[in-house]
Amino acid sequence: NPRSAGAAELTFIFVGWVVEMKGVKDLVTAFTSSSSLESCHLRVVGAGDLLPSLENYCSARQIENITFYHWAKRREVNRLLGSSDVFVLPTYAEGFPNSLLEAMSVGLPAITTPVGAIPDSITDNVNGFLIEPGNIVQLRLSMEKFVANPGLIEKFSSANLSKVRENHGLAANCNTLLSFFN
Repeated sequence: NPRSAGAAELTFIFVGWVVEMKGVKDLVTAFTSSSSLESCHLRVVGAGDLLPSLENYCSARQIENITFYHWAKRREVNRLLGSSDVFVLPTYAEGFPNSLLEAMSVGLPAITTPVGAIPDSITDNVNGFLIEPGNIVQLRLSMEKFVANPGLIEKFSSANLSKVRENHGLAANCNTLLSFFN
């Protein structure tokens, strides 16, 4: 479950390939363009062709509230997810991302896009926020909503834990699989 945090201490986390199509550049742009997010932290876990330029961007501007973890072992990813407040995946294209399911399973609310099968598990303003791919303003405003109203974290967290049990638990997955054979 997300840790209890004051609005000034929220930690946002991205886990995935650090490439253009995952929207991580949009995330860094949105995060660094908001004075409301200055006291928050962003964790970027993963690697890809955008990683060096994003690290250079943050280093040149002395941005200290973004940490790049590169690829991490499963245990470390789980620890980082469990000690974060909000999962962010502003992706342009997906099937159904494992990182989103992992975040939901530890009760993180999500800010993501309605691409691929994501809308099957994330309902806007119920267990996360759905934004248009590439819409940096919507992305920034969604992060700011959690800062302004940290109670949304607990509300969306509870909804995500229920959604995981209902749609992605062992019993639900076995029933779905068995229905294909009947």
